Amino acid sequence: MKKTYRKDLFQSVTTSKGRFVSILTLMMLGSLALVGLKVASPNMERTAGDYLRKANTLDLAVIADYGLDKEDQDELKTLQGASVEFGYMVDLTVENGEEAVRLYSKPESISTFQVTEGRLPETNEEIALADFWKDRYQIGQTITFTKKEEKSIVKSQTFTITGFVESGEILSKEDLGSASSGNGNLTGYGVILPSQFDSDVYSIARVRYDDLKNLDTFSSDYKTKRAQHQEELQDLLADNGQKRLASIKSNGQKSLEEGKEQLQTAESNLENGKSQLEQAESRLKTQEEQATALPEPQKSQIEGHLTKAKEELATKKEKLAQTESDLTKEKEKLEQRQKELDELAEPKYHVYNRQTMPGGQGYRMYSNLSTSIRSIGNIFPVVLYMVAAMVTFTTMTRFVDEERTNAGIFKALGYRNRDIVAKFVLYGFLAGTVGTLIGTLLGHYLLAGVISDVITAGMVVGKSQEYFYWSYSLLALALSWVSSVLPAYLVARRELHDEAAQLLLPKPPVKGSKILMERLSFIWSRLSFTHKVTARNIFRYKQRMLMTIFGVAGSVALLFAGLGIQSSVGGVVDRQFEQIQQYQMIVAEKSSVTEQEKADLESALQADPIHAYQKIYSKSIEKDFKGKTGLQTITIMVTSRENFKPFIALEENGQEVQVTDGAVVSQKLAQLAGVTVGDKLELDGKEIKVSAISENYVGHFVYLNRATYEQVYGTSPQDNTYLVKLKE
Repeated sequence: MKKTYRKDLFQSVTTSKGRFVSILTLMMLGSLALVGLKVASPNMERTAGDYLRKANTLDLAVIADYGLDKEDQDELKTLQGASVEFGYMVDLTVENGEEAVRLYSKPESISTFQVTEGRLPETNEEIALADFWKDRYQIGQTITFTKKEEKSIVKSQTFTITGFVESGEILSKEDLGSASSGNGNLTGYGVILPSQFDSDVYSIARVRYDDLKNLDTFSSDYKTKRAQHQEELQDLLADNGQKRLASIKSNGQKSLEEGKEQLQTAESNLENGKSQLEQAESRLKTQEEQATALPEPQKSQIEGHLTKAKEELATKKEKLAQTESDLTKEKEKLEQRQKELDELAEPKYHVYNRQTMPGGQGYRMYSNLSTSIRSIGNIFPVVLYMVAAMVTFTTMTRFVDEERTNAGIFKALGYRNRDIVAKFVLYGFLAGTVGTLIGTLLGHYLLAGVISDVITAGMVVGKSQEYFYWSYSLLALALSWVSSVLPAYLVARRELHDEAAQLLLPKPPVKGSKILMERLSFIWSRLSFTHKVTARNIFRYKQRMLMTIFGVAGSVALLFAGLGIQSSVGGVVDRQFEQIQQYQMIVAEKSSVTEQEKADLESALQADPIHAYQKIYSKSIEKDFKGKTGLQTITIMVTSRENFKPFIALEENGQEVQVTDGAVVSQKLAQLAGVTVGDKLELDGKEIKVSAISENYVGHFVYLNRATYEQVYGTSPQDNTYLVKLKE
C-alpha cells in the first residue's frame, strides 16, 4: 500500500513538471531576494569592521581650533581605559592646480595606514599617497605642493612617492569632504613623517577605547558606549577653551611687550642717531663757512675732506630714513598683532567620532547604504512571498481538482484523509524546500555579492566577504513552507471533506450568479458574448482575479517605487543648487583679515566674472540630536536685508517665506529638532522662535535677520561671508 502511495506521489511530480518547477521557482525567487538583501548588509558591516579593526581605527578624535598644546595632551593622557595618540594634519594644494590634499603624520598604532603598494615613508622628504591616485602617479615620482599659507607647518614642498595607502578614517574614494585649501574639496591624502611638521602643537588626538575594540562598529552597543565616551570627553574638555585662550593671550601679550620694548629701544636709538646727525651737519656747515676764509691751497684740501664728510652724512641719513621706515612698519605690525590678539576668539574643542570627523563622509555613506539595503530587505521579499502564496494557492487548487479521482480511489481503498492530504503537502514541501535551498545559496553567494559590489565600488573597504547566516536561511525556509505547504494543506483538506463516491465523480462547476454589471442593463446589453463571458469568469473565479490583481499591483508598485526614488534623488541636485541655493560661490573672510585685504576683495568682486554678491554673517555650529542621529553641522546665516534673494530662495509649500521675527529653519533640521512653526529651537544655548520652515534637501540651515540675531545673542554680527553669483 505504501509503495503504491509513494509511486503515485512520484508520478504526480513527474507528470506535472511545469507546476512543480513553477512553485520551486517562486520559492527560489522569494528566498533569493530575502536572503540576498538580508545578508548583504551584515556582510558589508562585518567586512568593514574587520578592515577598521585591522587599521585600529580611532573611536573618537579631538581637534581644537588652535591645536593641542602640552596641557591638553597631559589632560587627554589621563583618560582611563583608552589609548591616546597625537598627530599632525594639514591641507595643501597641488602645484599648478586647485586640488586639495590632506597630509597626515605617520601614526604609530591608532588609525594606521594600510599599504597597498610600495612602502610607508621612512625619510623626511618621502610620502605615501592615497591608493586611488595610482593612475596619476607612480612610485619614484615627485609631487610638489604650493604653500599658499604664510605660515605653513610643513617644512618641505616636494616629496618623493614611496607607496600607496588606504586609510581607516577616509573610507570613500570619491567623497572625501571639504578642505581648507585649493578649491575647497578634498581630492586626496598622503602620509609623511611627523618630523616634517614644524609646529609646537598637535593637530589631532586619536582615542581608542578598550571596551569598544571587540564590538561591531555598526551595532547599537558600540554606538551607545561610544556616545557615553564622547559625552565624557566633551565634559573633560569643556573648560579647555578658556584656559587655552588665556594662555595664548598671556604668552602673546608677553611677546608683544618684548617687541614693544625692543621697538622703543630702537626708536630711542633712532632719535639719538638723528640728533648726532644734526650735530654732525651743524659742524660740517661751520667748517664750510670757515673754509671760505682760508687760502686757496688749504681751501682745496679741506673741501675734499668736506665732500667726503657730506657723502658719509648722506649715507647715514639714508640709513636712518630706512631704519625709521622699518620701525614704522614694525610698529604697524605690532599694532596689528595687538588687534588680532585682542580680537582672538575662544578656541573650540571638537570631539568627533568616525562618522562626523573630517573625511568621515565615506563612513556615513557606507553605514547609510547598509541600513537602506536592510530596509529594502524588509519590503521587497514580502511582495514576492505574497505573490508566491497566491500563485501556489491557485496552482494547488487546480492540482487537487486534477487529482480528485485519485483521491477518491485512495479514500475508497481505506486511506485516511490525512494520508491523502499528506501527498499534496509533501508535493508543496518538496517544491518549496528545494526552491528555497537553491535560492538561499544563490542569495548568500551571488545576489549579496552583486549588491555589495555595487555599493562598495567607491570604498576602500573592498569587496565584501561572504558569510553564511543560518537565521536568514531558516527564516526563508519557514516563509517558503507558509507559502507552499500551507496553501496545499488548506486546499486539500477543504476538498477531501466529500465522501469517496463523490470524489470519484467529476467536480461540479462553480455555481453561476448574476454579477453587478448584469443589473446595469444599459451597459450589459452593449457587451458582446465574449466580453460577457469574460466579465462573469472574472467574478466567478475570484481567487485567480485577486492573484492577478495583487501580483501585478505588487510588482508594478516595486517598479514604480524604484523609478520614483531614482527620479526624486536625481532631481534633488537641480532643485537644491539651482532653484533654492542660487549662488555659485561662498567667499569667507578670515578673522585676521586686514582692511587692505578687505578692499582688495571688494575690488575682485567687481571683476568681470562676478554678476552679483551679497555680504552676510555666517557661522557653523554643531549639535547632537541624541537618539535620532549623530553630530550635525548647522549653518546660521544672518542678513541685513528683508530676505536672501536672489541668492537663496526660501519657500514653504511653494510659497515665498520672509525672514522677519524669528528664524527660518530648513525642513530636515526642524524634523530632527522636533519643532514646528511657533516652537522654540535651542541653538548655542539660546532659544530662537521658529517663524517658518523652508524647503531644503542638503545640509541644515537657520536663516535670521540682523534684528533677531541681536535680540537673541545680545551682540551685533559682523558680516564675514559673501554669497556670489557668476555671470556664466
